[in-house]
Amino acid sequence: MLSVIGDNLIGIIIACLPGVIFAYQGIREIIVMRRKQKQETVRAVGKVLSFETRETRTGRYRNVVHTHDAPVVEFSANGTTVRHKSDIEYKENAFKVDEIVHLFYDPNDPAHFHLEKGFRRMLSLGAALIATGIGWIVLVCALVVLFLK
Repeated sequence: MLSVIGDNLIGIIIACLPGVIFAYQGIREIIVMRRKQKQETVRAVGKVLSFETRETRTGRYRNVVHTHDAPVVEFSANGTTVRHKSDIEYKENAFKVDEIVHLFYDPNDPAHFHLEKGFRRMLSLGAALIATGIGWIVLVCALVVLFLK
């Protein structure tokens, strides 16, 4: 059995690669979000003024359009009014113009902030990517054990 695995090791590694990529992306997403959470600690209430919209195209013929909105938010920080675009893009219609939002900003640079709504979902996305990656790797290993007996 070990010699069969050794003979097919390159194929097994290639088959596991998508799982590794998913897990890596999930870990990266969580690290970035946690870093933002540690730096952006001051709580504030703001208002969505507008959106900067970006479209991406996917699909075989680039015919599927995905719209992402980065809300432009105004809030008070250290006695001054800050008006800035969110670093995080959200699905279309996640926020509305004039919506009151809760956010956390970096006291050293208030232009860096994250909106409370949707932030946990971003962490959940990272966890889901990790789980998908691990599941893929486990599935590949199970198939190897099953078919190489």
